[in-house]
Amino acid sequence: MRKIVTLVAVLIAGSARAEFYDGNGLHELCRSENPAVIGYVAGWVGKHEWDKGVAFTAVHNHRKQVDLSFYERQINDNVCVPVGAKVGQASDIFCKYLLNHPEDRHFKGQTLVAAALREAWPCQR
Repeated sequence: MRKIVTLVAVLIAGSARAEFYDGNGLHELCRSENPAVIGYVAGWVGKHEWDKGVAFTAVHNHRKQVDLSFYERQINDNVCVPVGAKVGQASDIFCKYLLNHPEDRHFKGQTLVAAALREAWPCQR
C-alpha cells in the first residue's frame, strides 16, 4: 500500500510541471474545482515575484553603466499583485480568464496566467 501511495504522489508531482499544462487542461481543472489550479497559480506568482526581485537587485546594484531595465521590464510582465491579494483570488481571476477566452486556451499555462493577471492587476505607470 505504501508503494502505491508513493507512486501516486510521484505521478501527481510530475504532472504539475508547467510545460504539461495548456489552457485546455487548466480549464478542465478549473471546471472540476481541482486544487491543483491554486497550486499552479501560486507557483507562477511565487516565481514571478522572485524574478522581479532578482531583476530589481541586478538593475539597481549593477556596477557597470549598462541599462538592464529592459530585463526588469520583461520579467515584471506588467503584473503587479496587490498587497493583501490571496492565492485563491488569483486562481479565480485565472479560471475566469480561461472561461472568457476560449480562443486562447491552446497557449501554454504560464502564458495564460500572465495574461489573466496582467488584465486584472496591471502595474500603474
